[in-house]
Amino acid sequence: ITGNLPERGSVYTIAEDHVDGNLLFAGTEFGLFASLNGGKTWTQMKNNLPVIAIKDLEIQRRENDLVLATFGRGFYILDNYAAMRSISKTEGKEAMIFPIKSEWAFNQKDPLGGRGTGTQGDSYFTAENPAVGTTIRYFVKETPKSLKEKRKETEKALIAKGELKGYPSLDSIVAEESEILGAYYLTITDDKQNTVRRYQVKPKKGMNEFLWNFSTSNGFSINSENNSGANDGLPVIPGKYAAQLSYFDGNTVKTLTDAEPFEVKSLGWATLPVQDYQALQSFASEVKDFARVVYGTSEHLTFLKDKHKALKAAMLANPNSKLESMSTLTQMEREFQKINLSLNGNEALEKHQFEVLPGISDRLRTIVFGMYGHSTEPTSTQKQGLAYAKKLFGQTYRSVVELDKNMNELQKSLENSKVPYIQGSLPKWD
Repeated sequence: ITGNLPERGSVYTIAEDHVDGNLLFAGTEFGLFASLNGGKTWTQMKNNLPVIAIKDLEIQRRENDLVLATFGRGFYILDNYAAMRSISKTEGKEAMIFPIKSEWAFNQKDPLGGRGTGTQGDSYFTAENPAVGTTIRYFVKETPKSLKEKRKETEKALIAKGELKGYPSLDSIVAEESEILGAYYLTITDDKQNTVRRYQVKPKKGMNEFLWNFSTSNGFSINSENNSGANDGLPVIPGKYAAQLSYFDGNTVKTLTDAEPFEVKSLGWATLPVQDYQALQSFASEVKDFARVVYGTSEHLTFLKDKHKALKAAMLANPNSKLESMSTLTQMEREFQKINLSLNGNEALEKHQFEVLPGISDRLRTIVFGMYGHSTEPTSTQKQGLAYAKKLFGQTYRSVVELDKNMNELQKSLENSKVPYIQGSLPKWD
């Protein structure tokens, strides 16, 4: 079974998978090697593992973890190597998601007084635990290459032969810069085939992995830098889920794999366990939707304040406008103050250390963040707080709608006087 193992260096230890007898691991003088065919061929496994003598191997059967004891470099753990048993099944497939291990959902504790070493100082030794979530391992046979990548490969081959001549054509340079590449998407669905979360992933040829941390999107903000388009929100409820890989070439979507099922399980250790998960999910959806409107209104109000400044500048810049017309802007500024008082509380008194009643945004923020890090049902205080915040918000929202309408009308009247461009509308062109 030595196969193609390095001739130099000893083999110190060998371990056989407890499920697939053809899956072998060998600890050698120069690192870890694995075989999928009973030792006929071996592949060195690196993945952050230094080239060091592996003196002993042990398999943790429940978790399918491979534990490595090295010479002088401590212990290493290969988490859940079970996907290696299915690598042979990728033969002839464009893509495949390996069986996904069902995992426990829980809230992490910081027993040291904070993340990492907490209050113990940097010299206190700690090692990171696996992240909360489930690791989705998937295989992609080939990934599409860009025009630039193809050109570089061609040029590399020509350089090796000494045959590279000239410079890329102007048309090819423009085509490379204008190319819009396709994208891979990993979609998480629940047991009713509803989409829970969708992520854009960037796989490489061969095996890839993605960690889903059991979170939904927060529902009230977008994040163009995030591969899911939104910030993380509350975790999903325990239940059955599935993952599926697809590819979008810019025009059509191609499903590459079957939906691979897995389960999100609850530890059941909560002091006040949830009795009705559907009621919890319903309340979370209600909070999420209200937060979407409130925070969206606040963002729009910031936009209107910037527009107010632009309208004032445009009015000053317009030689045909009269200073008396500035009174309209002054009335709008007073309306801004009333709305801000309702949304954010009395900030004038608060900054002088006086106690003030919370604004609508503060009340909502307390409810939203009070739902994170807990494994219990919503409290009566949260339910009453949400109902009261909704009651207060009605008039505030109507005031913003009216203010938005008045500012648009003022903007149109100024644009008819041919003032410079003001953000929010397209200049007219006959």
